[in-house]
Amino acid sequence: MAGVTYPTMPYTFSPTGGTTSSASLLGLAAGNSYAYYIRCSDSSGNYDTSDYVVSFSIASATAPNSLGVTVSPSSGSGTHGTAQVFTFTAQDPNGYGSVSEVDTAFGAISGANTCRIQWDGGSTLYVLNNAGTGWTSGTLGSGSTLSNSQCSINLAASSASGSGYAETISLTIAFSSTFTGTKAIYGFAADKAGKTTNWLTLGSWTVN
Repeated sequence: MAGVTYPTMPYTFSPTGGTTSSASLLGLAAGNSYAYYIRCSDSSGNYDTSDYVVSFSIASATAPNSLGVTVSPSSGSGTHGTAQVFTFTAQDPNGYGSVSEVDTAFGAISGANTCRIQWDGGSTLYVLNNAGTGWTSGTLGSGSTLSNSQCSINLAASSASGSGYAETISLTIAFSSTFTGTKAIYGFAADKAGKTTNWLTLGSWTVN
């Protein structure tokens, strides 16, 4: 707010006492403009009687042209039994709330002995069983592990969140000692309008 006297200003920079200060700003939203009013004082207690204004805008997010899905990291390697976080991002031109499903598969999309995982659009995660004939489910954020003989997902360290046009699914996955070698990473997304990405090859991961 403009015109607030220095002694009654509610916030201070950290660190203070020098000629350079900084502050982290939280809660800023895309598409909005902001103004911050700054006053300074010296060690003798003298302070500004007028504002120095810092103003800026946060650019609006650009809508994607179509539904899509990516993964990070999209390549690399890790040791079996060691957890790795894979972050899948589904971009939807109708906004993240329109994304209804995100799937991934390591090694193969279907069949026996693969690591295929499905997010249902809410808080439930599924993993395909060893035979490739059914699913086991678990709740994101719970203290349990969802697994088959190829991979296990730490549900407490996995999450789903959305912002703007992007739905982000972070999965903490450890692969088993029987699932080594280079595995293709596949991804799939669907939305409430009935659109899908079809299965896409997103990258590859080597399990040592």
